[in-house]
Amino acid sequence: MGKYNLPSDALRTVRDLGARLARTERAPRAGNTSIDTGSFTLKAPNGTVLFYVGTLPNGDYGVAVYRDDGSLAFRVGRSFITDPNQRSVLYNRVGREIAGDQFLANEGRIDFNIFQATPATLNPQVGVTSAVFVDTHLFYIVNNSADQTFYFSAICTDGTTSGEVRLTDNSGNALTGVFGASVSPIAIPIGTTVETDFNTDTTATPWIGNQMGSLVTIRAQARRTAGVGTVNIRPKFLYQHPS
Repeated sequence: MGKYNLPSDALRTVRDLGARLARTERAPRAGNTSIDTGSFTLKAPNGTVLFYVGTLPNGDYGVAVYRDDGSLAFRVGRSFITDPNQRSVLYNRVGREIAGDQFLANEGRIDFNIFQATPATLNPQVGVTSAVFVDTHLFYIVNNSADQTFYFSAICTDGTTSGEVRLTDNSGNALTGVFGASVSPIAIPIGTTVETDFNTDTTATPWIGNQMGSLVTIRAQARRTAGVGTVNIRPKFLYQHPS
């Protein structure tokens, strides 16, 4: 029988391992576990929250899932404190909603829609010299998502002319933000003498509160605010997206 070199404390090591194993076996296991108050949080080694169940910022109880950079990926919760309903929403890496329940409708999923303006001519440019808002382009849409963003380019015929662009409903009433939040027209500043891109995606994005699935007409309007030249508006598309 061969001889083996064992450390002098080998027996103690074995006894210690046995004691640790016994403690592990006696430790309570989590079977059906519930949290009545408080929260459960899963963190990465660097402290970044990856998963959270508990009280959310708007006072309700829900679930939030984060990427390892801390950005929100998915959440089930209220949109605001007095909201009676929770939404399940999936977010992309820059924080924009890309799937889930709509904000002000119970019909279900978020829809993204892009609409081309009429007339049918590709990117028809319309010149405006009026000091009051006049129609430049119409969008005939099926209302699937509340927020409406108009992407367009503008150019003034001289360096002293400026203008503004806004969205309205079919009656010519300027679209507001959620709960009537004020939405300022998009300014075409003096000096816009080369074609420049603009859009109406502001902090209070214009939205239309018609029933989901209803036919809606969105009007793009423009006016001249300074100078004696022409403000030319060339549409790109109307982008319909969730609140």
